[in-house]
Amino acid sequence: MKISITAAPAVAAALAILGLTLATLAPLGSARAQTAATPAQTTSDDITVTRDNTPAQVIHHADWSSFRRIETTQKDRDGASHVYSGVAVSDLLQKAGVPMGKALKGENMSQYLVVKAGDGYKVLFALPELDSAFAERTILLVDTMDGRPLPDGKGPLRIIVPGEKKPARWIYEVRTLAVRFSAD
Repeated sequence: MKISITAAPAVAAALAILGLTLATLAPLGSARAQTAATPAQTTSDDITVTRDNTPAQVIHHADWSSFRRIETTQKDRDGASHVYSGVAVSDLLQKAGVPMGKALKGENMSQYLVVKAGDGYKVLFALPELDSAFAERTILLVDTMDGRPLPDGKGPLRIIVPGEKKPARWIYEVRTLAVRFSAD
């Protein structure tokens, strides 16, 4: 993209109104142009939410302060009790535009969530399992255990499902939350 010297001040003023700088336009001329929402610019503690026919959204871990934090004490596979802290998966999904609460009705009841780990492991939840209007428990995406970041191999993000007899859906190293409609 070429910008003439005489047009540059006007373009800079317009971009300033939009909260951009000329420097952000520099990569646009290259074939590798990136936006803030591209997976290449995410970190391992960011979460990507995908939905059918909708562009992927990245929820940055740095933005988690805008969500309510929840703590729960649960027994892990090792039988020891641990205090986990994180955010409700439903809050993350709602932030990404997934219908929750009063909007979770009709055809939206046939949606499900696939949680994907870095190693390819996947687990599935029906959306009503995640919504407090339907379920007694709150399924969490946690980033701390016993007041510390999750250890290597378990984090930086992990799903915790309170009340399940087996922690088979307590998936480690969560990278993606993929919301889909069931096929008939």
